[in-house]
Amino acid sequence: MNEHIGQSPDEVDQLARLFADKAAQVGHVQQQITSRIDTTTWSGRDRERFQADWAGPAAGRIAQVAQALTEAHDAAAANAQQQRQASGVAS
Repeated sequence: MNEHIGQSPDEVDQLARLFADKAAQVGHVQQQITSRIDTTTWSGRDRERFQADWAGPAAGRIAQVAQALTEAHDAAAANAQQQRQASGVAS
């Protein structure tokens, strides 16, 4: 049975880049939606309530997703670098 222990730093770097790309995409989507809400012709209490819900809880949850992806990027990139250092491989 062949058991692999460790990681391929290049593959983990690719994973880190994917996390970073998706974090940026999530942030961009949040900005697009906020912009569209802000420029939509709609007035009254329903709009105010909808906008407040978006600006508070909804946008906050999306920001948390982007932050989690950014943190995953940071961890993966650090792990790849640590693997390179432990293996004596230049980055």
